[in-house]
Amino acid sequence: MQKRKSHTKSRNGCRNCKKRHVKCDEQGPPCLQCVLRKETATCALPIIRKAAAPAALARPSAALSPSPSSFSSATEGDRLLELELMHRWSTRSWLCQASTPECQPYLLGRLPRAALGNSYLLNAIFATAALDLSLSSADNQALSASGTYIRAVQDYASKAITEFRTQVTTLTRENVDLVFYFSSMVGVVNFSMSAYRDTGITDRVCDYAHMALSSNRIVIENFELLMASSSPLSTVVSDFGIDLSLLDALDPDTKAALALLSSVSKQVRITATSSTLTAMPTGAVSTEEASPETGGEQVGVEPGTPLASNVYTYQLAIGQTKYCFAEDLAGRLKGYFHTVFAVAGTPFVNALRDREPMALFIFLYWGVLVHRATKDPALWALVSEGQYVVSETSKLLLSSDIWAVPGVREGIAWARSQVDLPALPECLLPVELERSGIVDNVTPESMEVWRKAVDV
Repeated sequence: MQKRKSHTKSRNGCRNCKKRHVKCDEQGPPCLQCVLRKETATCALPIIRKAAAPAALARPSAALSPSPSSFSSATEGDRLLELELMHRWSTRSWLCQASTPECQPYLLGRLPRAALGNSYLLNAIFATAALDLSLSSADNQALSASGTYIRAVQDYASKAITEFRTQVTTLTRENVDLVFYFSSMVGVVNFSMSAYRDTGITDRVCDYAHMALSSNRIVIENFELLMASSSPLSTVVSDFGIDLSLLDALDPDTKAALALLSSVSKQVRITATSSTLTAMPTGAVSTEEASPETGGEQVGVEPGTPLASNVYTYQLAIGQTKYCFAEDLAGRLKGYFHTVFAVAGTPFVNALRDREPMALFIFLYWGVLVHRATKDPALWALVSEGQYVVSETSKLLLSSDIWAVPGVREGIAWARSQVDLPALPECLLPVELERSGIVDNVTPESMEVWRKAVDV
């Protein structure tokens, strides 16, 4: 007797195949066997009762564990853009938020993971990465030119701010670090996007400075919470304190240029209506002269008004600007120039917005710091803003009432040389004048101010 051919047992075959003891392809009804035998009408699969999934393995409800995709209104096709943006964040964009190498684990781990449960933060990350691509991606020139990334920046930033207002009602140990970095990212995005509006660099920086001061208030008002959080800020505070010995490493030319800040502040008087004088501590402003005038004449300013050197805000701004140059040389902390606004505070920003001459002169040096920072690819958001600051500020100073004060034109000449801008005929460094023999635009008093500064 011929032996029956073996076959693999079909557990889910149709009833006809089971009755005939043949293998069913289980692709019906109708299955292939029933089609061949013209039994399609009677082909039926068996009823299979599925066991209920164990409670521990049951899929969590959307209410308890929201999908990251629910945080965005993007279509399925736009999801590819979001994948690209998250990739960009993890490979480069995060660097703009890192002040030290210790920030890396947090910005690549804790922050994006927390963003999966906080849509305002996720969209802020997307906006930051889109901004990075729009500013600096040589591989996507066509997309950048067509506005793809710019539109993405605007879309995600708008959603992030709207969601932040509804999601964050109070600061806690669990979210204070997230809110701090959120405000920092939004500040960077707002500053860069304002370049597409008809706004000068001075006003753009003032807007950014006010947002930066909001971030600073988060630190000040919630210092203990931040130090207890997983944020790397506690490491930055403990390991990178103020070190005044760094000032000794500055080169003579930079020391001389910085000395002009103090020299000019002892000659420049500010008006009593200046917003610099508002919100000042009692007794912070004195009308007594710190030193005698050295030859400059301020047009339109009463002799009895206070010298800039006696205004507390300017003392802070000048001192911090000098220290920022020392930190820049040491390279301990990235983007340290931001601290000028944090230390000098709102009165200095208001004075700058009012185009107060002494505030502008300090701002001129801030532009040099920004320009130096653009050499670090990690600070990609700055692009060439330092040059714009120095260019606009030097012109504002030359049209102000302190242009003739000894040291002002030398400061302008030094700043322009530092950011690779052409020298102005009325603002040449004394050493260049002596070498070229052109002395028509510099007074003997001005030459003496520079010589004394070099000797500091």
